[in-house]
Amino acid sequence: MTPALGVLLAAVAGLLLAEFKGRAGARAVFKLSASSVFLWEGLARGLHSAPEGAWIFAGLVGCFVGDAALLSRAKLAFLSGLGAFLLGHLLFAVGFAMRGPAWTVCAASLVLLIPPAVLVHRWLMPHVEKSMRAPVLAYMTVITVMLALATGLATSTGAWALLVGAAMFYVSDLAVARDRFISQSEMNHLWGAPAYFIGVWLMARAFPLA
Repeated sequence: MTPALGVLLAAVAGLLLAEFKGRAGARAVFKLSASSVFLWEGLARGLHSAPEGAWIFAGLVGCFVGDAALLSRAKLAFLSGLGAFLLGHLLFAVGFAMRGPAWTVCAASLVLLIPPAVLVHRWLMPHVEKSMRAPVLAYMTVITVMLALATGLATSTGAWALLVGAAMFYVSDLAVARDRFISQSEMNHLWGAPAYFIGVWLMARAFPLA
C-alpha cells in the first residue's frame, strides 16, 4: 500500500463515520481531504505538465470542485456539482481519446454499455424532476462514453488499473443517483464513497503517460 492510498483510505473511513453520525463539519474536512489525495497523486505524477495528462488533471480538479459543491444538498449546489462532474468526465474522456485508445474496442465497449445505460435510465428517470432530466441524461451519456474510452485505452496500453478506476467511478455514480433521487440511506455512502475515491485515485495513478 502506498502512503497516498493509506491517507485516502483513512480519509474515506473518517468521511463514512461523519456521515453516519451526522457531523457536517467533519464530513466536509474528510471529504475534501480525500479529494485532495487524488489531486496530489496527479501533481506527483506530473499529469498537469504532460500533453494528454493535463486533461486528466483538469478532470481531477473538476471532481474536487464537484465534491465541494455536493457538501450541500440544496438543488443549486447539486446542479453545480453535477456540472463539475460532467465536465470532469468530459475532460477524462478527451484525455483518454488523445492518448490513443484501441478505437474498435471503444466502439464495441460502447455497444455493450448501452443496455445497462438504458436500464439505469428506466430505473432512475421516473424519480427525476423534469427540470433536471436533461442534465442527468447528459451526465449518463458522458460517463458511459468515458468508460468505453477507458476500456479502449487500457487495451492499447495495458493500463488495466485505469479501467478498474473508471469502472469504480461509473458504479459510484449509481449510489449518488440513488441517494439523491430515490432513497437516502447510509448504505449508499457505505459503498459509493469508497468506490468513487479509490476509483478516481486509480485513474490519477494509472493514466499512462507517453
